[in-house]
Amino acid sequence: MRLIWLWNTSSIHFLGDLILFDRNYPSYIFLASLTKLGRHFTGRCSKTSFKAARDMFKQQVTNSNIVTLKAEGEVKKKCQKLGLPEKITVRFVRVRLSTGEIEVLVTSLLDEKKYSALMFKELYNLRWGVECFLGVIKERLKIDNFTGKTVISVKQDFFAIMFLTGLESLLTKAADSQLFKKSSLNKHRQTVNNMVSFNAIKNFRVELFYHCKPIQELMATLTEWNISDPTYTKRNRKVPRKKSSARVSLNYYKRIYKPCF
Repeated sequence: MRLIWLWNTSSIHFLGDLILFDRNYPSYIFLASLTKLGRHFTGRCSKTSFKAARDMFKQQVTNSNIVTLKAEGEVKKKCQKLGLPEKITVRFVRVRLSTGEIEVLVTSLLDEKKYSALMFKELYNLRWGVECFLGVIKERLKIDNFTGKTVISVKQDFFAIMFLTGLESLLTKAADSQLFKKSSLNKHRQTVNNMVSFNAIKNFRVELFYHCKPIQELMATLTEWNISDPTYTKRNRKVPRKKSSARVSLNYYKRIYKPCF
């Protein structure tokens, strides 16, 4: 079963995949839509979501609970209009993080023997690599800073950034390999700093696409750039999440933050 971290609905394509999604996604309509499509899913619930999830946040014993959800009121009318099931059976799983914080997940994986509650903590943590990628395209590359308001311009900007991130991963492969070997015995592993790598692409964009110099020479130059100022990855690092006020965030983006591309 392959994992898909859901950050837009166009990601839902493949039968047999397990779709992971964050706490802003779960709703009856959304879960019923996935159920109708025959898609397996696991998502985090907020403390204001389904009653069964709210109850599990308060409990200290129950770690798994299979519940039948029913559409009611306006949700029921919308289900009838969309041809969605008015009853769905899901499973709520309660997990405790290393920080002591409680998370409640909703999933279509109902078999409690095959999919134990303990598995879901590690399973949901697998989304973190994709979360980091989203951080890069949102913070480093400012994907939401579109050059126009039309559908075509938005798509153009989106696919340009997807191309850029793919290109960056190819161009940094050699440098990352060298840094990995160099720091394999170190306390903290070295890796390419994407502030440097994206800046290198920007500075050598003409040479990259017009072959002003032999490609081997250019690749050696780019690798030298990417190795010059690495960043460090702390093994088993756990960073506490800090909540910032709107005023602090606004000040950061207006006066401190510097995009690299």
